[in-house]
Amino acid sequence: MKEDNKMEGKYHIGLNGSPSPCHAKYFCPFGSESEHFSTKEEALIYADTINERRNNAVDIREGQPWFVNTNQDYERLKKRTIDNQPNIELERVKSHIQEELKYFNERLNEFETHKSECLKWIQRYENYQNRGASYWAKGESSGAYLYANPNEPVDPEVYKYLRDNAVVKPVEENYLKTHYGLFTRNIKRRLRGLKPVDYGGIENVFDDNVDLSKISNPDVIATNILLKEVGTNNVVDRINLSKDECIKMGVPAPGDNFLTSLSQIYVDSEGKKWHRNVRLKVSYSDKELFFKNKLREVQGEWKDYEFLQKRKVNYLRLLNDIDKKLKER
Repeated sequence: MKEDNKMEGKYHIGLNGSPSPCHAKYFCPFGSESEHFSTKEEALIYADTINERRNNAVDIREGQPWFVNTNQDYERLKKRTIDNQPNIELERVKSHIQEELKYFNERLNEFETHKSECLKWIQRYENYQNRGASYWAKGESSGAYLYANPNEPVDPEVYKYLRDNAVVKPVEENYLKTHYGLFTRNIKRRLRGLKPVDYGGIENVFDDNVDLSKISNPDVIATNILLKEVGTNNVVDRINLSKDECIKMGVPAPGDNFLTSLSQIYVDSEGKKWHRNVRLKVSYSDKELFFKNKLREVQGEWKDYEFLQKRKVNYLRLLNDIDKKLKER
């Protein structure tokens, strides 16, 4: 997703008060960017400070995610914190609330830079889920495959999931049979007492150091024809293809971005237009579950953001009620 994320992959102080890995992409219920640390050991150093602030918070729900706090009961908060309290305690609570509101504003302002992007991803995952998580389906209006716009951000986890499970079939099968015949190869194998081989599909080799959050980045470094032993289905050899050969066969070529390549229209030797022939080797239900989980993750972060907004509203109401009580006395 966004490259400037400063929380995902770092450590925060979790619900149990101990360091744990953060998986949030946009909004984390366990603290701001400054409360996320590069190592578990660094997080442990600040654990006591963060836990003390949470324990001393006016609202006991500080540092808790939305799903354990579905009931926003202001009257209960008011009764616990300011009802029947002397002026000195009201002043103390007021000062504490003002400090906590500064912290709330810091976190909410951080999220503002990601807010529109978060909403877009919720909409994307909802669309993918409504389409049955068929990520490779052609768009109804664009005529191109979903997700292959180089100007759109990419979720690296989704990219890798699709890339690892994609099965690409050459468009030009005649070219494959004409130029990579197996007759001579199998005669030599039989003379050596080996089982014959047959085509086992196309294999792309990827550069794992490429930033998968940008679909414009080339990640294909090699493309091979797999040869499998008849009867055992074991891969016994690979035929490396040049870029020109890949283009003639309609498969992703070295120097391509895998997803972008699959979205391109291929024109064969007879001038006929084709989309790349690709399918996912995982089941429909697996694909659907994958996208449901991705949608749930981003929706959860949005709910955490809304939860903090509601807590801020309650704090402002508390300040107003404290001022009223102080004036009445």
